[in-house]
Amino acid sequence: MRAKYPDLVEGAWASSAVVYGILENYQYDQSFGHHLNVLGCGNCFAQAVKDLDDILLSGNSQKIADAQQKFGIPPLSIADSAALVAALVSSAANDPITQAGDPMAYAVCSYFANNADGHSSTCLDKYAAATNAAIERMGLLPNMLLIMGNSSLGLDYTALDQVSRTWYYQMCTWFGGWQVPPPKSTGLTGYRSQLLNIDYWQPNCRNKFGSQIPIPVNVDAYNRQWFDILRGASNIFYTAGELEIWRDQTVAAKSKNFLQSRRGSRIVLINGANHGQDMQPESEWDLDSVKEARRIGNRLVSRWLGIRTRPRSSSVASRDCT
Repeated sequence: MRAKYPDLVEGAWASSAVVYGILENYQYDQSFGHHLNVLGCGNCFAQAVKDLDDILLSGNSQKIADAQQKFGIPPLSIADSAALVAALVSSAANDPITQAGDPMAYAVCSYFANNADGHSSTCLDKYAAATNAAIERMGLLPNMLLIMGNSSLGLDYTALDQVSRTWYYQMCTWFGGWQVPPPKSTGLTGYRSQLLNIDYWQPNCRNKFGSQIPIPVNVDAYNRQWFDILRGASNIFYTAGELEIWRDQTVAAKSKNFLQSRRGSRIVLINGANHGQDMQPESEWDLDSVKEARRIGNRLVSRWLGIRTRPRSSSVASRDCT
């Protein structure tokens, strides 16, 4: 709105925005893995994903059924099984990180601690325990899991709530962002199944929204359409959390691609924070970096609106990317 209608909108606060289109977004996987590694469970988690892949790709129907039972999920295709487990175990990945703690620590990494269950267990066992805990925490019944996990279900099914359905439609028609593992050629450690490649995700668009959906989505056209109007736009405050899984699809990571001139605009990467935390209601448990990002934003907004404010001294706990 600020870029298109500068005569009507004085400024904009863009938290975790704007989404930059990446068709095969393995950076999502890497951001998730970075968070796990910060918490100390990344290596075992990655090993567990590989071990589950070995079972799902084994062709042994009994082993596959045993694994599905172990993870508490219904009998689905092997790719749908991998996708459902990935969605469940990462369900806390966007939750706010506060001085009280990091939800990913107790929702995921606590299960990967040494002998977390009181006895020695494999990384796969820990992965299953974290998945089952997510199912219980979210109150998901078997029939709900079956609908949630079955990618072949089409337009008549409402497994996606309205917000998720809108977001999914945008992925199918605008910016892609398919959450794939890193290509083997990169040599990067993967934190999601090799089954979840672009050939798994793209057909879901037509299953969900009809045969008229183009495949693949033209992310370059999306980026040109929306990011060209931001070139040189003034008075925009861009923020992103250091640990949020969408970070590499935001302006904080992609600014050099299109923001050669930032008149009155600023980019801040919020240390230790997650998705959109600067836009959450204030709390006594907020990270210092989140508080500082809000102060920076408030000063900018006041300046844009011509409001005089009293300066406050504080230690900067956010990373200024300008």
